[in-house]
Amino acid sequence: MFKASPIRPYIELLSSYLKPLRSRMWALAVLLLGAIGLQLAGPQAVRYFIDTAQTGGDLSALYAAAALFLVFNLASRALGALTTYIGNDVAWRATNSMRSDLLLHILNLDMSFHTEHTHGELVERVDGDIDRLSNFLSQFVVRLAASLLLTAGVLVLLLLDDWRIALAVAGFVFLYLFVHTYGQMLTTPH
Repeated sequence: MFKASPIRPYIELLSSYLKPLRSRMWALAVLLLGAIGLQLAGPQAVRYFIDTAQTGGDLSALYAAAALFLVFNLASRALGALTTYIGNDVAWRATNSMRSDLLLHILNLDMSFHTEHTHGELVERVDGDIDRLSNFLSQFVVRLAASLLLTAGVLVLLLLDDWRIALAVAGFVFLYLFVHTYGQMLTTPH
């Protein structure tokens, strides 16, 4: 039959710690979408500026496009900073809860476990591993989601402009992802 995914238990464990933070996760998603939308809107303002300048358009329209570009960029940076802050907050809250649970688990283990492992070893395992998990959650996952959303947004904008260019770029993106994933599988020890 079907073999269970090896990462499924980890996803379930992680989701149990993230569930109490649903409202913050939704806020993070909304901010991330807003920041991506503004990143996509900025080049459209530049495009309008260039098109208007080439056709000898009104100077006030050029000023408006330039101002709009600045507003989009500043707002995108502000939302990006807020996204980073909330991402770090979510990661710290989830991992602090995990730290607490691990500490309670370790304290309830029998004395033979505590004689085999030093206090420093236990602290390093709990704190070091959870710090790495926190960094993974707050940086990698948010950056990965942002990159995927930005790539999808760029492909949609290209599709609206010229489907042939969108198809070529999409082919390149999928080829890159395939080669990158295959390369990672080759270099990752099993």
